[in-house]
Amino acid sequence: MNTSNWTVAYNSAIGNLHIRENIPCQDSSKYEAIGDNLGVAVVADGAGSYSNSHIGSEEAVTRACQYFKEIAVQKNWTTVTNLPTQEEWHKISMKILRQVRDELTELAEERGIYPNSLSSTIIVVIHAPDFLMVTHIGDGRAGYSNGKKWKAAMLPYQGAEANETIFLMSDFWDVEENVKRVVQAHIFEEPIEAFVLMSDGCEKSAFEMNMYNEETEKYFDPNRPFDKFLNPNINGLRAMRRDGKTQDEINAMWLMFLEKGTKHFQSEVDDKTMILGVQQEKLLIIN
Repeated sequence: MNTSNWTVAYNSAIGNLHIRENIPCQDSSKYEAIGDNLGVAVVADGAGSYSNSHIGSEEAVTRACQYFKEIAVQKNWTTVTNLPTQEEWHKISMKILRQVRDELTELAEERGIYPNSLSSTIIVVIHAPDFLMVTHIGDGRAGYSNGKKWKAAMLPYQGAEANETIFLMSDFWDVEENVKRVVQAHIFEEPIEAFVLMSDGCEKSAFEMNMYNEETEKYFDPNRPFDKFLNPNINGLRAMRRDGKTQDEINAMWLMFLEKGTKHFQSEVDDKTMILGVQQEKLLIIN
């Protein structure tokens, strides 16, 4: 029985292109509660050009979730008074993600495959009622609601070319300045009523992006969580919890939603992964 104060849905839906070309879903996700008020959520998007990226994304979320949960328990990150500084959190994130990368390199050597074939992006969120800790490599989106407004929690990596990103297994780890630049880490200290993280296959539905500015006559990315998508789903999660749905039932319904719940989801060629969590309290008002 779920006794946590949070209701969380997480799953991955295979994209239409992968269905047509008989490619496995290359996204992965994992969630672990820490007591009643905290939890760790991880999303990884396997690189489409690598045949083993589905293995890499699954291994990355499993290991990252375990190690970030262990450090949160060890350091007793239960309230804002116990948190590391932004600089300390950045160092911790770089150290753990480097460990995950090194372990995946060893795994590749054991299996006789190239380490880069395990490439994926990764987003890690540690959430509590009064703070959110985020670290990531690559693209995807993450955000949170303080009960009044949804805010972005990360800025997706943007390379020199359109749709270019960087991966956990990319070749940047030997230069410390590159590691500091690529591994992003942030702490948000304010009320956290809900949080979300996702692979880029979900962002067209859940974020406002690629909007046209008539004055500059250019497209821009406001990187703004779309509350008209998120708030109804938060209300739905709370309703499922009140109805006594198990975690497996919630995740199964979440999978169906990721497959067919919006026009973008129905037509999306890429894999779709999203973790959405909310405190089990009053309903959010839908504007």
